[in-house]
Amino acid sequence: MIVDVHAHYHPGAYNEALERAGVVRAGSGGMAGHPDTDDAEHIQQRLQMMEQAGVGMQVLSPAAGRAPYAKDETAAVATARLGNDIYARLGERYPDKFKAFVTVGHGSHAALMCAWKAFGAEYLLPGSDFPVLLSYETYERTFSWIRDVGLPEADVDQILERTAPSVLPLG
Repeated sequence: MIVDVHAHYHPGAYNEALERAGVVRAGSGGMAGHPDTDDAEHIQQRLQMMEQAGVGMQVLSPAAGRAPYAKDETAAVATARLGNDIYARLGERYPDKFKAFVTVGHGSHAALMCAWKAFGAEYLLPGSDFPVLLSYETYERTFSWIRDVGLPEADVDQILERTAPSVLPLG
């Protein structure tokens, strides 16, 4: 089975939350002309395209310009939580077709703690969104802040050093 591990999904309510948080301009939600929203027609188009391409599953995430990188931490966390909940609902509706990478509000200690409590360190992977992150912080800080959140050192090590090799054959 082909698993597409880099597919984007931008539900309407998530796009609206991004607009309220100042992440995207009003009316710029979705990727014009492409089936990336939670509109029923878009979901059906996506499923048809997957079938035609022989793709059995998509692992969804927001595109770089649609990640919840709000300057206000509260807005970033709320937007990330909303997006994660919506992605989970699609996965529950189509459990054999869609999984998702959970997204954490950029640099948000509260969001990382929430994900850690909900899923555990063994399910969290570090990701940079390089080079987009450079508009917000240094590449080094993208990873070092995980050490500053207050997680147990063993869990920090799990997230930064052990989870990715456990799910990816890295040789």
